Amino acid sequence: MTPEQKKRDRFLQRRSAITNTIDISKEEFERIWVLADSGRCEICNAPRGIRRLHIDHDHETNKFRGILCGLCNKGLGSFRDDCRLLLRAYSYLLNSGPYAPSPDQEKAGIYAN
Repeated sequence: MTPEQKKRDRFLQRRSAITNTIDISKEEFERIWVLADSGRCEICNAPRGIRRLHIDHDHETNKFRGILCGLCNKGLGSFRDDCRLLLRAYSYLLNSGPYAPSPDQEKAGIYAN
């Protein structure tokens, strides 16, 4: 089997697995696949060469959400896709470590960036 045939077989296997799980057509998958193959993570902006990109979807509705690197995709999963938990984590990070506001900034309502 040639490298081109292997790549095509991999594509067909992924398309079948994804279109059976996520509510998208084969044509939409092909458009998304091109983005995942040459694009960047929609959260951290890492290019495909740095991290493998994944097709993210809502686990309740099975609707496509976007292209994410594995780390960001797992991160969302770790927070169970719960925005409230993500906001609490954001607040926790914002108020600790190098991003914590100084006492003067806190009084003025100004936060470090």
